Amino acid sequence: MSKGDTANSNRILQLPGPSDKGNGRIMFFYGFSLGVVALLFLFMFGYGGYMLYLGSPILAAFHFLFMTFFIWYFSGAFLQGAAAMKLLSTGATPDYLGQEIYFRKLRQALKVLPVKKDPHLTYLNLYIAYAQRQQGKHEQGLDTVTEDDIKLISSKAMRYPYLVVELISAAASLYELEQYDLAMDKLKEAGAICKDRKEKDRHAQIYVLTIKALVLARLELYEESDSLSREALKHISEMNKLPLWMMPISVEQYRFTNLINLATLSILTGDLDKIELQIMQLEASYNKNKKIVSPFHFSECIRLADGLKSIDRLDLAQTVLAIIYSVASSIPGHPAIGRLLDTYQEVLELSGRQDDVSTMRAWLLPINH
Repeated sequence: MSKGDTANSNRILQLPGPSDKGNGRIMFFYGFSLGVVALLFLFMFGYGGYMLYLGSPILAAFHFLFMTFFIWYFSGAFLQGAAAMKLLSTGATPDYLGQEIYFRKLRQALKVLPVKKDPHLTYLNLYIAYAQRQQGKHEQGLDTVTEDDIKLISSKAMRYPYLVVELISAAASLYELEQYDLAMDKLKEAGAICKDRKEKDRHAQIYVLTIKALVLARLELYEESDSLSREALKHISEMNKLPLWMMPISVEQYRFTNLINLATLSILTGDLDKIELQIMQLEASYNKNKKIVSPFHFSECIRLADGLKSIDRLDLAQTVLAIIYSVASSIPGHPAIGRLLDTYQEVLELSGRQDDVSTMRAWLLPINH
């Protein structure tokens, strides 16, 4: 590798981007907001009791009536806040099934309680759909978000970011289900909403560009896919301050997705001179922050590993599979797991590591990064 290549590699790997501090900022906002509301509730409840104690039943009745309205109006927000805190507090290998169950319990509580339900019921449906999609249950995720939910988040005040994010999530699910035309329709709608925003407020366009690049790659439109992935990486590198709704880790995950796509495209187009550098970039990104690997990367990394195997770069294929191996072990029910294990076994056997196959399939293969 030349000095010029090394310099270019360092510039790519050191692009400025969001950090985990953003998650802490969002969690502080939710926690502080819920705390203020709880303190206000306790104060008003105590004050009403004090008025009753002083012999002012009318004033006390007014306060307790206010408290009834308070409980009716804010209970949904408390349940939604609990879901958000659960989502933000997860670690590098979150329990998505546990998330789904927790979100479902909150939704059931909101349904049966005589409290204000909108828009909080919709938000809980979005959280449940997220957990389902992370488990690879894409059809369920699409069904969870109802037409009423879409109608509610289609209002002018909620189209960006809520409708955009859901359209992109739905497009990603449709992509995984190989329904590419429907995925492109969702992306077109999401892209149009982004274009209506001011240029400095189009953060969600990185999601649109990334998923569209993946779809185009599957449609064998390699040049267009390459261009979109590079455009997405350019926008990501120029991001400084993120909006509160945008989870910083998701930006890093989409950067990682585009790097995977570019490496896969290099193999598909026969541009093999830079493939080793591209895998080094992937490994460096993973080593910098292991939380960037999500279940959405499973199928993309497996495709990349298959490509590397086809050009007899078994060493690089092992590197790619090792990146997703530890995350996959925490989601054994994901539909991509079978293909991952089969591909990993084939790569190990071709590499002369037959003795490691049983260990790998038992999720005990040591990974060094």
